[in-house]
Amino acid sequence: MNINKKMWVLSGATAISIILVGVFAAYILSSLRVDFGHYKSQIATSQQLFEMKATGLSVAKGDPILPSTKTALDAANVKINALLKSIEASHVIDKKKSKLLKQIKSLWAEYFKQFNSAINMAQDSPQDALQIPDSIYGLYLLPMINDIDQLVKENQGLESSSDGIISKQMAMILWLILTPLVAGGLFVVASQRLLARDLRKRVFRVLDVVKFLEQGDLTKRLPVEGRDELSSIASSVNGFVDKTHSILCQVRESTSDVSNAASELFDASAHVANSASSQNEAASSVAATVQQLAVSIGQVTEHAKSAQSFSVQSGELSTQAGGVVLSATNEMNKISEYSRGSSSLIKELEDRSSDISNIMQVIKDVADQTNLLALNAAIEAARAGEQGRGFSVVADEIRNLAMRTTQSTSEIAQIVGQIQEATEAVSLSMESGLQRVEQGVLLAQQAGQSMNDVTESTVKVEESIDYICNALTEQDHASDDIARKIDRIAMIIREDAESAKNTVETAKKLDGLSGTLNTAVSQFQL
Repeated sequence: MNINKKMWVLSGATAISIILVGVFAAYILSSLRVDFGHYKSQIATSQQLFEMKATGLSVAKGDPILPSTKTALDAANVKINALLKSIEASHVIDKKKSKLLKQIKSLWAEYFKQFNSAINMAQDSPQDALQIPDSIYGLYLLPMINDIDQLVKENQGLESSSDGIISKQMAMILWLILTPLVAGGLFVVASQRLLARDLRKRVFRVLDVVKFLEQGDLTKRLPVEGRDELSSIASSVNGFVDKTHSILCQVRESTSDVSNAASELFDASAHVANSASSQNEAASSVAATVQQLAVSIGQVTEHAKSAQSFSVQSGELSTQAGGVVLSATNEMNKISEYSRGSSSLIKELEDRSSDISNIMQVIKDVADQTNLLALNAAIEAARAGEQGRGFSVVADEIRNLAMRTTQSTSEIAQIVGQIQEATEAVSLSMESGLQRVEQGVLLAQQAGQSMNDVTESTVKVEESIDYICNALTEQDHASDDIARKIDRIAMIIREDAESAKNTVETAKKLDGLSGTLNTAVSQFQL
């Protein structure tokens, strides 16, 4: 068992002892509190009985003739009844005492009743009233006083019994508390003494070994006893000593290797110094070459930027040309739409001319019919003789009108025919022009597509030139960076050369330190 567990066991035993003592003390104190409550109730009951007795005796010799006697008697009655109720409510009253209390209550009630009768009688027969208090004193009040004295005597006996019980319980509390406390204290002290003596012996044994370790004797080991904290510390220290012993053995074996390595390091450092000088010269030559390459890349970059400017201008011109071709295409489309509209109007005009011809033919037919009717009317008028002469004149006028209508219709038909011929010629011409306009629109669209292709190609060329310019710019920066890095490499090589020289000196010091380390390790007993 480790020290921590031992301390826990010791603390647990102490705590259990204290808890047990507390439990016993609490139990006894609880019982004592109950008994003390009974004792207080008994004392209070005795005081109330004495007070009841004094109250009854205070009115025993009262003069029923005096007005103050009535007041004193009523006050005594109220007080005695209150005391009786209080005593009956207490827990110290058993059946026997309860019987006595009822008897006292009955005697007092009868005494109070008889005394009130004497007070009432005093107004009519004072002499008789004065004799009543003495007679009722012997009949009622004196037996009540005797009963009260008996209750007081019994209650005082209970008080003495309770006092004895309380004294015994107090003594028991002292024994139950002091005895476990003393026993627990002795147990704790004895346990601590045993634990301290064991720890002291083990610590002294550890100190004996530590003195050998202090002198450099790494062959000694701390004693490991038990499985407590001191054993864990001893095991850990022994492990540390084992590792230290192993390390020092390795150090002693490695000192000669360090000395040999220092000699080899001296030779290698000298060789590195010579190589660093050669590398410095080569780095300077490479730096000059990179500078020339950077100049060439800068010139190529300038030419690429010029080509980029020309490409941008070409792209702008192709974009403008594409816009012009697009405008021309739009105008040709508008012309085509206007031509289609004009052709439609001419076609409609041609249709209206045909309608006019048809209408003129109808008018001509009507005029011919009118002329024929006028001729028939003239014949009928001639047959009528003198009566149809007026009608004959009208028929002649109608025939003349029909002839003029026929003549005008022929002229209109001739003009409409000329219009139709001209309309047909214009329609044919518009159809031919519309075809040419559509061909022009198609050619303009093809030209616009070609300009778009040229613009896209120009954009791609511009992007390629931009990429080339960016790449050349990055190469220019990279060449500058390479030049700076080569200069840095040359500087590092020079620093390496200096470091190689310092390494030679360090190798000499390392050889000396290996000797010193060997001397230091020899002080330990391994």
